[in-house]
Amino acid sequence: MTDNDHDVVLVQANAKGVPFLRLYGGLLPPVGSRIAVIGSPLGFEGSVSEGVISGQRAISKSDEWLQITAPVSHGSSGSPVVNPNGEVIGVATFIIQEGQALNFARPVSYVSDLLVKATTTTGLVPLSAVPAQQNVTADAPEFASVDRCLTNGDAVTALKILNTLKEKYADSPTLWFKFGYTYYELNLLEDAVSAYRHALTLEPADAIAWTNLGVSLAKLNRHQDAIEAGKQAIKVKPDYPKAWGLLGSEYVATEQYHEATEAFNQAAQLDPSDPEIWRGLALSYSHEGNSEKSREANARLQSVLQKHAQRAEPIQRGSANTEFVRYANPYYNFSAVVPANVLVKNETPSSNDRALFVSQDGQTKLLLLGKHNPRSHTLAKIYSEWAAEHTAADPGKVVDYKVLRDDWFVVSGRDGPRGFYVKGVLRQETLLLMCLEYDEQDCPLTEQDIGIMSRSFNGK
Repeated sequence: MTDNDHDVVLVQANAKGVPFLRLYGGLLPPVGSRIAVIGSPLGFEGSVSEGVISGQRAISKSDEWLQITAPVSHGSSGSPVVNPNGEVIGVATFIIQEGQALNFARPVSYVSDLLVKATTTTGLVPLSAVPAQQNVTADAPEFASVDRCLTNGDAVTALKILNTLKEKYADSPTLWFKFGYTYYELNLLEDAVSAYRHALTLEPADAIAWTNLGVSLAKLNRHQDAIEAGKQAIKVKPDYPKAWGLLGSEYVATEQYHEATEAFNQAAQLDPSDPEIWRGLALSYSHEGNSEKSREANARLQSVLQKHAQRAEPIQRGSANTEFVRYANPYYNFSAVVPANVLVKNETPSSNDRALFVSQDGQTKLLLLGKHNPRSHTLAKIYSEWAAEHTAADPGKVVDYKVLRDDWFVVSGRDGPRGFYVKGVLRQETLLLMCLEYDEQDCPLTEQDIGIMSRSFNGK
C-alpha cells in the first residue's frame, strides 16, 4: 500500500521473531527535542547519528515535515527517526546539500495512517503490483496554458495564470518550478530563487530545477551558492551536461580554473555540440596557462560554429518563388528553413533558446524554440497537450490534423480566426518546437511552404 502524496509505502514481509520499533503516537515533538537517525548510509548498516528537531515545516495542513540536525547521508532515505525512548517519530526523506544541517523527515503519523488503512482493506498489494508514481498535478491542463505562454515569450501572462493556480496546486512542485522559470524570464531573480527552492523542497530529485536554481543564483553573483546548486544537480543526475556547464562557468567566475576545466571536460563528453562548453573550456585552459589545450578547445568551438554557419544559405524555393534561408541555433543544435522574403527575424526576445520571425503586417509569426524537456514529459504527453481541443484556456481551439511519431509530432488547426501549425521534436532531454501562427483568411504561406519548413525542422 502506498501514500504517494507523502512518499510513504507499506511493505509486508513473511517473518517472525524479528526486532521492531514502536511508533510514537503523540503530537509532533517540539523544536529542540533530541532525536537520532538509524540508517545504512552507503551500505554501512546500523549507523546512528544524533541531533535535534530544528523546525516544523508545513506546506499545508496535510503536508508537514520535520527539519532535523542529525546528519542524513545518501542511502539513509526511509530510515527511522527516533526519540530518546526509542519510539519512531518520523521517516528520513531528503537533505539539501547547499545548506548546513538541512535534513528533513516525514512525521510518523503518515505511517500510522497508512497502517490504519491497511487493516481496513482485504490485504496489502504485492510490491510488484504497485504502479509507478504519477505526478498528477504536472499533467494538469492549466499548466499547458502556462507552457504555451512561455513558448511564445509571454511571461507576463504566464505569471498571471500561475497566480490563479497557486491555491489549487500549492503542494505541486510543478507549480513552483514554473513560477521559478517565469520569474527568471521576467528578470525577477530573487523570486525565481525562492520559487525554485520551494519546488526542490517538494521534489528534491529534480536535476533541472537544481540547475535552474544555480543559473538564477549565478545571475545574482551568488557564485558559491550557484556552485552548490550545480553539485546537487550532478548528484541527482551525473550525466546532465547543463549542470556540468553551470559548474564550469561558476568555477571560472570564482577563479577556480582547474575545477572549471574538469567540469567543462565532463560537459563536453556529454554534449560535444554545445559551443558554450568549448568556449568555457578554452577560457579555463587559458587561465591555467595551458595554451595548447586552449587552442584545441578553440578549434573545436570554431568547428561547431562553422557547422551551423554553413547552413545559412538559401537552399530552395517554395510557392510563388518563396525564398528560404536556413536558421541555425548552435545552443540547442537545431535548424529550420525560414521564408526570408515573408518573415523577418525579430530581435526580441533576445534569448539563446529561441528565435521569432514576423511578417511585415505582424499577422504571421513563427517561433523556433529549444528548451529543457519540462518535467521530463514523454513525447506522447506533450503531443496530447497540444492536440487537446476546446480546453478551458482555449475554448475555441479546433484541431484539423495531428500525427505522432517516435520522436516528433505535428498538430495543426485553428483557434477562432487564427490558424496554427506546431511541430515538436524530442531529443533526449531537449524539446524543440516550431510554432506557426497566422490569419486563416490572409496567410502569405501556402501548404507547400509550411511543409518545406516543417520537414526542415528535425533537430539535427
